[in-house]
Amino acid sequence: CRYRLGTIESASTGAALKVQPAQMPANMSIVGYTGLIRKDLKGIGLYIDASVCANKFEGTDIYNFDTGIYVASPKGGKIDTNWFWVSFIRTCNTCIREGSGGVDDNVWFVNVDANVKDSVAVRTAANYGKWHIIMGAWGHAKVNKAIILDPGATANILEVHPPIEQFIWEDNSGNDTNVILGAQRPPFRPLK
Repeated sequence: CRYRLGTIESASTGAALKVQPAQMPANMSIVGYTGLIRKDLKGIGLYIDASVCANKFEGTDIYNFDTGIYVASPKGGKIDTNWFWVSFIRTCNTCIREGSGGVDDNVWFVNVDANVKDSVAVRTAANYGKWHIIMGAWGHAKVNKAIILDPGATANILEVHPPIEQFIWEDNSGNDTNVILGAQRPPFRPLK
């Protein structure tokens, strides 16, 4: 299935766009939207419900939510192999957040800007993710968190531009299998 949506302006404390298997085929759908916007840093822009697998999400803009994209932790199931292409996620308290316990193998091509005071660009507890990130923290580069690897995050590869050294980040994963690639280091050398 292909879903093509325009701009959705939300005033809900829930999600502007929620994707769940009960409303769509569980695999191989393409969900596209022009924009998800609101005015007061509440709610979620794009909410991916547990058990949504092997789908593609294409968006132009997510603006002014508490959480821009939230990938929920499944309760006993699995949520994996989703592809995300988002041109710009900005002015959110958390731009992207991935849960744990069965969230894995997602691929991200995103431009994020953690430009709200105390905001986070990418926060993940997932496994085996592949991230291509254009990072921003306009006006807050050495204050806000670019990346937070939460407990349990395993074997993720995060390619960040500009170099991650220009931002603050945390590795709370509890393991050393995650790799952050930075342009100020030789290619494919993890930051320690």
